[in-house]
Amino acid sequence: MNAVAPVDIQLVHALTRRLRVVVPELAKDEERAYLLEILLRKRPAIREVRSEPRIGSFTVHFAPDEISRDELLAAITHVAAALVRALGR
Repeated sequence: MNAVAPVDIQLVHALTRRLRVVVPELAKDEERAYLLEILLRKRPAIREVRSEPRIGSFTVHFAPDEISRDELLAAITHVAAALVRALGR
């Protein structure tokens, strides 16, 4: 089995339907930040994703009745880790 190494995700702000995380490993990487946005948007419970690639920040609007905050953080962590691994970091 191909395990994905965990990546550092920092939850910096959270409201009922929105959270903001920072993924330091993706800072200053516009391409992979955009890929993370696209991959997260594919989930029906995620309504909107905005990134600030200069600092690796992602704001995610979601439906809490469809996905819990913990499930969302796990999804972000999993996708970000796969992108970081693709970087070879």
